[in-house]
Amino acid sequence: MSTPLYKIYESFLSQIEDDILAFMKATVVEKLLLRYLKSSITEFTTCTKDLSIIDCDYGSFLIEKGKLLYELDFYSQDVKLDLIGVDTKNVYILNKDYKVEFIDTKCLLTFEIELNEDVEFNWITRGKIIDDLEEDEINILALGMIYYWLQPKILRDDSLKNQITDHDFKRLSQANMLDKLMKLKKLSQSELKTKVRNYSYKDFKGFN
Repeated sequence: MSTPLYKIYESFLSQIEDDILAFMKATVVEKLLLRYLKSSITEFTTCTKDLSIIDCDYGSFLIEKGKLLYELDFYSQDVKLDLIGVDTKNVYILNKDYKVEFIDTKCLLTFEIELNEDVEFNWITRGKIIDDLEEDEINILALGMIYYWLQPKILRDDSLKNQITDHDFKRLSQANMLDKLMKLKKLSQSELKTKVRNYSYKDFKGFN
């Protein structure tokens, strides 16, 4: 058995509020989630399971204009796609501008109308953790993702604080936000350490 990455991602996303993610391209969000997860795995040193990630890959290429049908190979149907016009920068919408069909390892893209511009095709396959993880192990990884999700937000606000006056920083209401983020990071780090420590003792039966 294995654990699909989306299970860990769902646990992470259910615990945060981030409106910016909703406006980002699907493949960009997936890469961010993968980066947070990989960082979280490095913190979970006491895990007794194999946390290696497999079947996760990403890339991009160009679909030349004039196409109505495009075929490519994918070993996984759990894939996120972004299609963007090179000239117009328009984002092509699934089931409106194009359709996707999987046949065995083949992925067929069918466009509603012939492409009148080159299209940048970005993709990322959602992989899995080799071992079958229990709920507490998924929760620990999701908590580690929260910790690493907070870091760039704190660095961004801290950088802004250093570039403007204290008066302007407070006027922008960033001071309170930075303070809240710092406290949340400290709390998540403390909770992560506690859960990892408790996990390492969960099968401990005591000394003979």
